[in-house]
Amino acid sequence: MFRQSIAPAIPNPRVMRCINNLMADRKLRQAIAAEAARLLQQRKEPDFHAARRKAARWFSRQRVAPADLPSFGEIQQEVFALAGLFSSERQQSALNEIRLIAHDLLELLHDFEPRLSGSALTGPILPGAEIELTLALGDLSEITAILFDAGHRVQLRADGSLTFFDHYPCVVSLVLESPADSATVGSAAHRQVDLQGLDELLAAEAERDHARMVALDQQADEFGDEEEDGYHPDFFPTLEMLLNKLESIRLDPILHPEGDLLYHSLQVYELGLAERPYDEEFLLACLIHDVGVGLDRRHPLDATWNAIGELITPRTWFFIENRAEAVEYLSTGRIRGTLKRSEDFEELVLLAQCDLKGRTRGAPVGTVEDALAYIAGLSSAWDDA
Repeated sequence: MFRQSIAPAIPNPRVMRCINNLMADRKLRQAIAAEAARLLQQRKEPDFHAARRKAARWFSRQRVAPADLPSFGEIQQEVFALAGLFSSERQQSALNEIRLIAHDLLELLHDFEPRLSGSALTGPILPGAEIELTLALGDLSEITAILFDAGHRVQLRADGSLTFFDHYPCVVSLVLESPADSATVGSAAHRQVDLQGLDELLAAEAERDHARMVALDQQADEFGDEEEDGYHPDFFPTLEMLLNKLESIRLDPILHPEGDLLYHSLQVYELGLAERPYDEEFLLACLIHDVGVGLDRRHPLDATWNAIGELITPRTWFFIENRAEAVEYLSTGRIRGTLKRSEDFEELVLLAQCDLKGRTRGAPVGTVEDALAYIAGLSSAWDDA
């Protein structure tokens, strides 16, 4: 009776296998998205579909279900990372994260005199980054057993090295040192550090982080609470890329006789410009309200937020997020009270009106570059007026 009473506390192996499979599927999805982005960035594949298909074949020998493949929006996020969006802010934290993972592995395999090399040591850290460990002692079967006991699912590559990426946001590669390798350890091209060297590297980076924080605090004291007026340096290049993607999206000829989505967006911007030439946030919403469609047609709002949500003001996002509801309001007269009471309700309705009117075949519009240049210089232009 006593054994029967405690049996339910033991984890169900089938449930645990399901959980592990879900975690593995998520990591596989991320790996496929990162590899597809790399193929697109290096122009090895012409489009998202071909890049995703090739990446899926690379990471999985079995057919991957469509629901388990990354969306085009997820791949686009990895493309942004490769292109450098937020790179200055994220690069150092990503490098520190990878080095801490490498530190744990160096401790786990300490008996085999492991050394770290590659991007985890020197940077930069891109999607699909690899931790490269070279082991001076031991054999593959012994090392595999230790890794297996630690919960890693290890695969043997064709070149004789071991690799795995379950548990980590990166690929881990381990190789036994050959006599030829040992002769080049000291060269710049084969820079390696052991556990002690990595400890010293992490300590030095911690000191630099502290110095940077002190410098930022001193700047804050010097300039007070004054905020920098301007956009992230990658903001407008990113918008240009997102907007140009809309040119390939054809619209329903009945609802949108104007043709493609970029032409529609430029028409909405021109109409908004005629009404509110001074309203920077409103004009930006007119221009980019549909950019998420080029990333993920099923969830365009989520895709827009993931791509540029942190770069736009809450007011611009208010217009983009509620535009569809305002368009419906124009035909039904019904809308949420919170929106109707908003101080920006008039401009929200104006955006909806521009959205409906911006569907004219042959309407004159400017270029993406001209629109972005106007918005970028709007604040200073009006200050000087």
